[in-house]
This record gives sequence, structure tokens and C-alpha cells, in this order.
Amino acid sequence: FPSHDTQHPIWSDVKAGWGDDKSGRTEVSVFKIDLSTGLLLKARIDCLVGKRIIDIKTTEDASAASFAKSCQAFGYARQAAFYGMVTGCWDFTFLAVEKEAPYACQAFRIAKGCIQTAIQQIRLDLDRIKECITLQDWPGYDNSTKEIEIYV
Repeated sequence: FPSHDTQHPIWSDVKAGWGDDKSGRTEVSVFKIDLSTGLLLKARIDCLVGKRIIDIKTTEDASAASFAKSCQAFGYARQAAFYGMVTGCWDFTFLAVEKEAPYACQAFRIAKGCIQTAIQQIRLDLDRIKECITLQDWPGYDNSTKEIEIYV
């Protein structure tokens, strides 16, 4: 995290993960067998303080409007939902930290309705992965070589 002292209150929890008091843990790997599919699931948590997961995201713009676009583009609701499914910890906070000084930051939570939708999507994905494993048939591209035109 940035070396300067930031004013956002969540930094005290994040720092607990890196600090000497060890009240938090960083880079925590959690594994779970999905009971519905039998698949091994894994989550790699940036910072775990008690039952609170904090995931740090660097961004050009930590405003709510901009970070909401990043959440949509990069599937952050699915990440939060998946981590909840694997760990049982549903107190999940994203800490968006701007990449340039003064490293402004903002904490965000994904709305519960979005998390529920993401869980449904993940369940469908896990079922599809299980089916692909069972059938040994993975969707993808055909084996031909395609010619493309590009602007030069």
C-alpha cells in the first residue's frame, strides 16, 4: 500500500494485515470443495481481518462512477460473490487506490442484489465446467487458421 499515511479509515484494517500486531492476514489462500459439483474452489484474499475481506484494486480514478465501470468491466461482483462462496465471509470491501499521487482511495461494497445475481452466474459456470470435465469436451475456437485484415 502507499507509503504515505492515507486518511481513509479502512487503511487501519488493511495495515493490520501487514503490521506487526498480526491482527490481520494477507495473501490468504482458501480452498473448498463445491458440494454441488465436487470441484475444488480456491480464493486468494488480499487482506483478511477477522471475517472481513479487503481486496485492493489500483485504478486511474477511484470515484464511485469510475469504479462502478471497472466493476462491470472486470467482473468484481463475481469475485466478491465467489470469495463469499468459498470462505463463507460475506463482509467484502474493495479498496480502490489511485495509481498516482496523492493515491486517493475509496472503499466500496457491491450491492447485495448484484452479489445474488453473481452467485447465480457462478453456479451456472461451475455446472458447465463440471459438464466439460465429465464429457471431456471444452468449447473453444476451431483449429483452422483465420486471415484477418488490419489497418497499417
